[in-house]
Amino acid sequence: MIAGGYTLNGTKHNKNQDNFLVKENGEISIFMVADGMGGHAAGDVASALAIDVIENKLSSFDEQAIIDAISEANSLIMSKANTKEEYKGMGTTLAMCVVNGNEIFIVHIGDSRVYIDKGDGDVFVTKDHSFVQQMVDRGEISDTEAKKHKMKNVITRALGVEENAKVEIELTDLTEDTVIVICSDGVSNVMDDDEILSIAKKYEPKLAAETLCKKAKENGSTDDITAIVIINRGVEK
Repeated sequence: MIAGGYTLNGTKHNKNQDNFLVKENGEISIFMVADGMGGHAAGDVASALAIDVIENKLSSFDEQAIIDAISEANSLIMSKANTKEEYKGMGTTLAMCVVNGNEIFIVHIGDSRVYIDKGDGDVFVTKDHSFVQQMVDRGEISDTEAKKHKMKNVITRALGVEENAKVEIELTDLTEDTVIVICSDGVSNVMDDDEILSIAKKYEPKLAAETLCKKAKENGSTDDITAIVIINRGVEK
């Protein structure tokens, strides 16, 4: 397995409020993208806290361990939000993959995404926890209309917002040459799924992640932009 990540500061904030982690050593590999929001300028604090807590708390390939690590991160973000006026209302999305051998946990909350392409023609994409996604689910607007909707950045779930963070977790297997993309909405809002995966497959992971971010900026993204690309070069037996 090889992986690489990249991030670009958008024009909306003075600081990049996205954070990411590529951790391939140890018993498990952990890959995370967190897109912070809220507060005057505290989105970067929330996303960094989520990454740090989960990285240090999570040490085993187990669903309950993942839930516990995320719960601790959620609680600490909420607690820290009460320590300074500028931290009030801060929170963060999270898109995460935890890998052990040929198995992977896919975890997400908010509108940062995970794409998994096993090469069988059936691409897995996490479903955003957002206002416009709810409209799509109800048949009120199309996927294309959702990308241009004025409320496309309104999310319905995040870490640091409620005492019980409602994350989605799914366990699946990896095949050889599976391609995985984890990205913030700075990428997915301005690029379609086919374009994202085409770039991910075209280059080695680090360059692919960089190319995705730069392409998103070329496509007009003003948000912070982050991508991780992972390619499974061989499945452990």
